[in-house]
Amino acid sequence: MFRRRLERLRRSGERGFTLIEVIVAISLLGIVAASLVPLLIATVKATTVAKMNTQARNLAQARVESMRNLPFHVDAQNGSYVDLLDRFYRNLSTTSSTVTNDVCTSRVYVPVGGTSTAGEPAKPFYRCTIATISGFSLFSQVVAVQFLGASAGNNSGTSQAPPTVVTPASTYDSQATAPADAPASNLVGVTLLTKWRTGTTDHVDKLYTQISADGAAAQTIDLQARATAFRITGTAPASGANRQVSLTGPSVTLDGARYSGSTANAVATGALAESETLGRLAGAQRAVAAPPGATAGGTSAAGASLDSGCTYACFANSSVSNVGASVASGLPAAGTSGAPVTAQLVNSGGVTAYGFEFTSGPDSATRTRLLIPSGAMVRTVASNNSSAAATASGYIGATSFSPQTVTAALNTSTGTFAVFPTSFAPAGVLQVSLTSGAVSCGVTVSGSTGTATPTASASYVIQYLPQGASAYVDLPTGANLSTIAVGPTGSALKLSDYISSVSRNVAVTSSESNGRVAKAKYTAALQVTTQGVREVSAGVPDPDAQINVELGIMSCSAEDNR
Repeated sequence: MFRRRLERLRRSGERGFTLIEVIVAISLLGIVAASLVPLLIATVKATTVAKMNTQARNLAQARVESMRNLPFHVDAQNGSYVDLLDRFYRNLSTTSSTVTNDVCTSRVYVPVGGTSTAGEPAKPFYRCTIATISGFSLFSQVVAVQFLGASAGNNSGTSQAPPTVVTPASTYDSQATAPADAPASNLVGVTLLTKWRTGTTDHVDKLYTQISADGAAAQTIDLQARATAFRITGTAPASGANRQVSLTGPSVTLDGARYSGSTANAVATGALAESETLGRLAGAQRAVAAPPGATAGGTSAAGASLDSGCTYACFANSSVSNVGASVASGLPAAGTSGAPVTAQLVNSGGVTAYGFEFTSGPDSATRTRLLIPSGAMVRTVASNNSSAAATASGYIGATSFSPQTVTAALNTSTGTFAVFPTSFAPAGVLQVSLTSGAVSCGVTVSGSTGTATPTASASYVIQYLPQGASAYVDLPTGANLSTIAVGPTGSALKLSDYISSVSRNVAVTSSESNGRVAKAKYTAALQVTTQGVREVSAGVPDPDAQINVELGIMSCSAEDNR
């Protein structure tokens, strides 16, 4: 049967492959496949290399961007803030080292004459080696940073040579205090070598860029505080012209800021008399600035006169205390809430028994008309004692805790001042005092939310001596001064003959920039303006000869953009 079937297949032309044919076909297939294997392997390798090269370039670019996002230079006195130079050009140590939480596995300065490897730039430079990149264990990096100077060449349109390499000063150390921490230039060249291996072959991707200081860093903290307990101004006669005369009581000026560096300043003055022609005379005074930090201290001074015999302005003993400033950990501060920077004037010492005397040259006609004896037009009531004629104090500070805060706060107060001491009112027709004045500016930041808290308050006493009376009474708010009789019984004198106006100023406070800025201000908590102390004609006061008395001049500002 098998033979008959085979015979039919032969007659029909249908038959299968012989064994030899199969063996030959398989052999040919093997030869073709074997020839394609190297090509396939090369393709896989090339794909892997290309993928790794792309990944290396991405890692290099990411590193450069992270470097650009760092501040170029932050003063070392700000504390352990990490900037570009802290990480990638720390000092001139030729011994490999690391620091806490270091991005570098090793770091070292390579001087001229030092040993460099292929791909690294001209010496000197600073090398940061990163043995393994976090999350990408197959890759490593070498970051070589140079300080660069100006380009050689000209501005004629011709190509210019690359910037010159700058060698830092031998004292350079990014962790030292100024000036040793100052960068050798405001431009660095960055050579970044990203390395990896496939099999036994080493690969390197080289990226070069330059990073420059982008100008002044943004100010993240700004604190300002100004307080003057009192200020009296007027004009003195001078050969037909007027000359400005002023007497300023205790004052405190505080400033603090943080940007690429931090600064803090404190100035305290016990008293200050000034005149366009007589010059300037200060009582106790001290000024400090940080950095470096200045230890809190103080001084005192005897009273003095701007001119002979208190003709225009003089003041008694004064002192300043707790005058200090610091920028510890980059946080500006001057004084504290428990020991504020303070300036004070007392009621005795030097050339006067009073805290101060202010006259500004009244004419005899005015003295006669208003029953004003010789002597001061404005002075303190208290005399010959160590009680405070006036005080100003304040402090600024910041914290970096959670929540972080910045604060500027001020206080002022005065004793009782006699305005126009007369024969019938030796303690003044009008008496004024600032019992207390305070402004405070605070900002608290929790997370990304800022809360500004500006506050201001003042209390004062304004009294006058009614006609024929022996006791002072309060001056009502908005009183018509021309209807208030003063002087001896039966006198035609009115309070308006002495006083032009009395103003109780309202504080202005504001919360700005989404709670990141607080401001508060008293232009003056209390202001008294007198009539002219000289006449332009009989019985007519000269408006240019008025005396202006201001109590409680205060302002503060606190800003936190951290």
